[in-house]
Amino acid sequence: MREILFRAKRTDNGEWIYGYYAVIRERHVIIKAQSEDYYSVDDNIKKSHGNEVVEINSETVGQYTGLKDKADKKIFEGDILNVTYSDRQGECHHAENYVLDDLRTTSVIGWLDFANELEVIDNIFDTEE
Repeated sequence: MREILFRAKRTDNGEWIYGYYAVIRERHVIIKAQSEDYYSVDDNIKKSHGNEVVEINSETVGQYTGLKDKADKKIFEGDILNVTYSDRQGECHHAENYVLDDLRTTSVIGWLDFANELEVIDNIFDTEE
């Protein structure tokens, strides 16, 4: 069974947060499972509910592909991957199934069925190139 997981950048500090993606009252949030308390997206007052709800930048949302690279790092949509058997790099995105597009030519390198040949080196949101 594939793990359902999303990541996005927080609106309050720009750091990555991982969890479940949702839209609550027109606010895009990540719900992060916590063992004790969470903070309300409205007022940052602690509640006893077991989750942390964090408002995020919806343009940075990426879903976990269910695959890991050769270093056992999770591969998300928007990751920039190095193809270790060639000098190519590509961006991971979703199109029926996860696909890797060449960053230089915008041609498809291939489907992510060769994850053991990939290395996550960055993502499209943190790189300036």
